[in-house]
Amino acid sequence: MKPVKINFTVTNSGTVDEPRTATIVGMQNGSEVFRSAFDVSDDVGDGTTSYSMEYTPVATGKIMWMAVIDDDNADDDSAIAATQVVSRGRPS
Repeated sequence: MKPVKINFTVTNSGTVDEPRTATIVGMQNGSEVFRSAFDVSDDVGDGTTSYSMEYTPVATGKIMWMAVIDDDNADDDSAIAATQVVSRGRPS
């Protein structure tokens, strides 16, 4: 199966430039299939910073992705997305 390309973009609209921990989790068929935790940083008012990674699925079905940034604010720093993994048959 082809890899899923995960692109993660951070925009800091707050007032602190400190790096924070982002965690991306992928759930498929009731099981966690991917987890990555890494530091993210974007200077206040400095546009956006992008991160990329890949995951190669081992099964077909929908993967639900959730990304969360751990910070001290009460706001919601999370996002969800879905990927549908399909099997490609061999040409006859």
